[in-house]
Amino acid sequence: MKAKYIADTVAVILWLEKRKMPKKVKYLFENAEIGQIKIYIPSIVFAEIAYLSERKRIEINFIHSNPKSFVSLSLLSSFDANGEISLDSLKSMFYKLDETTQNSSIGNTTKKDIRKKDNNRIGSTAPDFKAIDFLTNKTITYSEFKGKNVVLLDFWASWCVPCRAAFPQLKNLYKKYHSKGFVVIAVSSYDFNKKALLSAIEKDSTNNWLHIPLAERFSEGPDFITKDDIFENYFVTQIPVQMLIDKDGKIVGRWVGHSKVTEDELEQKLAELYKDN
Repeated sequence: MKAKYIADTVAVILWLEKRKMPKKVKYLFENAEIGQIKIYIPSIVFAEIAYLSERKRIEINFIHSNPKSFVSLSLLSSFDANGEISLDSLKSMFYKLDETTQNSSIGNTTKKDIRKKDNNRIGSTAPDFKAIDFLTNKTITYSEFKGKNVVLLDFWASWCVPCRAAFPQLKNLYKKYHSKGFVVIAVSSYDFNKKALLSAIEKDSTNNWLHIPLAERFSEGPDFITKDDIFENYFVTQIPVQMLIDKDGKIVGRWVGHSKVTEDELEQKLAELYKDN
């Protein structure tokens, strides 16, 4: 616990120092000493970066030194949730923990995350799933496309601005490659208002895509979460997420967030997949 105490003490000191910052910056602005502002702010930023790096080092050392401690599992779970370490590092540290710790409630959740992340690695075979397209009420499975179609799984929500900002380019790509077998499966994630979802689909003119919900059941009242194949086998904790799967069922691209870079990479990857068509 000593290492964690040291890290927490450093955090408190940094927090106290940062609390002073607004007053100092206000004073500098009021006195028009702009040059001092430029000098002062980076020092706090660098201090925070150094603190975060040191805290992470201390906590990782604690995990390695205390494989039976549930504090170690809690720290590792936090790293996992925040995406602070690679999958290989997560697996290496987790499977060195005591077996009882691994099999605890938090440990089982971490194991499930590891399995999902392994499922979603570039080069992995996309897990099969069965779901209902809520526009047509037809059952669809991934296996019906495997061997025939390039599939893009697009995890989004009607309230997600960057998700919908990606649609214009994606619609252009769909128009360009759909005749060659390109399929878009839009997976609504944490979208609890069916009317808002259907309105967004109509407004964005994405009716020709397949639309399925992610582990949720629509209702007029409070939402009831269910567990389905996608929820159990795909790792999605934030949106938008796009996952490109080639005809052989291999995941060849995965992008989190939306930017010009992600648009360009998706367009380039599709061009590569269809270069001989």
